[in-house]
Amino acid sequence: MGNSEPPGANWPAPLSELSEGAGGDLQRVLTSPSNVRADVIRQFYGRGDDRMVEVLADLEADDLLRLQVIRALQRLGAKDAS
Repeated sequence: MGNSEPPGANWPAPLSELSEGAGGDLQRVLTSPSNVRADVIRQFYGRGDDRMVEVLADLEADDLLRLQVIRALQRLGAKDAS
């Protein structure tokens, strides 16, 4: 994926549309060790949630993008807290 632009309204769905709980859950997954992230991907695969598998696998394959999403979620969380 190698996209140097920060995640925005077109990737894969607007992060701002996530509920506070879902955003927090995603942030916890993305900041977890790689073996935990892999296990989460396996769990979504086992449930047949192909879209989440695709999104998480893309983020796992691109450290820069994963860090950008984490930062965007942190900014959203800080904005929601104020």
